[in-house]
Amino acid sequence: VLVERYLNLLRAGVDPSNVLAVTFTRKAAVEMRERIFDELRNAADHSEEARRYWRSLRDRTSDIAITTIDAFCLSLLREFPLEADLDPDFGVADETEIPRLMAQALDRAQHIIISMAMRDECVSLLLTYLDTANLRRGLERLLQGRLVASEALRRFLTKGPKSLTLTQVTGRVVQKLQDLFNEAPDGFSSFLANGPIGQPDFRMLSVDLRRLMLPDEMEQLEVRSLVDRLSEHLLTRAGRPRRRLPCRSSDYPSDAARKCHIRAVHHIGPLFADVLSGYRRDLGVILARGVRRAYR
Repeated sequence: VLVERYLNLLRAGVDPSNVLAVTFTRKAAVEMRERIFDELRNAADHSEEARRYWRSLRDRTSDIAITTIDAFCLSLLREFPLEADLDPDFGVADETEIPRLMAQALDRAQHIIISMAMRDECVSLLLTYLDTANLRRGLERLLQGRLVASEALRRFLTKGPKSLTLTQVTGRVVQKLQDLFNEAPDGFSSFLANGPIGQPDFRMLSVDLRRLMLPDEMEQLEVRSLVDRLSEHLLTRAGRPRRRLPCRSSDYPSDAARKCHIRAVHHIGPLFADVLSGYRRDLGVILARGVRRAYR
């Protein structure tokens, strides 16, 4: 089809130097050019007009240029390097150089992102979830999927609140958790006093919950730690509200306290699951914003 369209343009009097023909691979480009020449030669054997056209074209067959997409883009960059913000003497890397250049680019990107984290809360939050190795792997995957990554992030961020800050996210979940435990069956103090206090994890959770109820603001890392501890106590690994707690009866002050605490867990669990879902959604917006800024 492409060969026929090219020939139709030539028959219509279009000079071949004014025709841009682009295909995907070098092999396809070579085959297409050969087929065009074959068709022109065959036509010259059957028509005087076609013969004259072929004679006029034989000395400038280089004008019939079939190129690949990457070669065409490269020619544009060489013609307009300054407009593309490139050094006019730029070169194309050999395939053997690509791993080294990629490693250098990733090293530089990591340094830039770490510097950004000192002034950007979204990037700072991102780095609390990723160590150096995972950050590097994440950047590699973003580069590999760069054709779709940027648009996917943009679409995700358009669904979330544009002005949301990490301080707002933290304050919102703190308020919801305070309301949740203030309205717990038998009250907040009863939830702590009747819990499995013989278990170290619950004792640490109790410390965090008491900190939650103080008027002082909690840091976002403290809040995340509290949310994680609450998730372990109130929800299963699958994220469903617990029906039973993985505690021994001897961990509780008494059997009555155990029943009272489990009743409170049954009440609070589903409500906490909703709070957790909203918190993770809001954190996801902040993290996606951090990824997008780091990716730029």
